[in-house]
Amino acid sequence: MTHSVRDNSLEAYYELKATLNIRQDEILSIIEKYPLLTDREILTKYGGREMNEVRPRITELIKKGLVKEAGDSKCQITGRTVRILQAVDFNHPEQMQLQI
Repeated sequence: MTHSVRDNSLEAYYELKATLNIRQDEILSIIEKYPLLTDREILTKYGGREMNEVRPRITELIKKGLVKEAGDSKCQITGRTVRILQAVDFNHPEQMQLQI
């Protein structure tokens, strides 16, 4: 039965991933490739100039259950406490709270 839940979770993940727009998909790919990044680090890897290029997409990915906050860190530029982001591990269905 556990295997069937996992299959259903994977199916839901792929259905949800197919609904992403281009920017959401690009940002999710960065977060999956480089786990535990801050918003600013994602912006740098994305090649953007303004936080508004990535922050709304990150928020959307969190709401969809594909990305989660994994802690916080001190920003080297602003000195403020910032969130660290991580892609949800779809191989562990208990981490997934998908909303299609």
